[in-house]
Amino acid sequence: MLKIKKTKIDMDKTIKNKVDFSLKSMSLKPKYICGNLVKLNTTNLTYLEPHKAVLDNFMILFFNYSD
Repeated sequence: MLKIKKTKIDMDKTIKNKVDFSLKSMSLKPKYICGNLVKLNTTNLTYLEPHKAVLDNFMILFFNYSD
């Protein structure tokens, strides 16, 4: 039986500010959902679930990244 372990990933503030700035002109306020790091304990598989910004009928997916 596979056991799944989820670890919450904090959202980078600069990404959140960029999304807020781009949607400010359209008067939209997104709802943010932080992503998760999903590990299957008995295997070496890991999945990075992206952060989500939910608008009226749209969902924007994005990841943290560094230069």
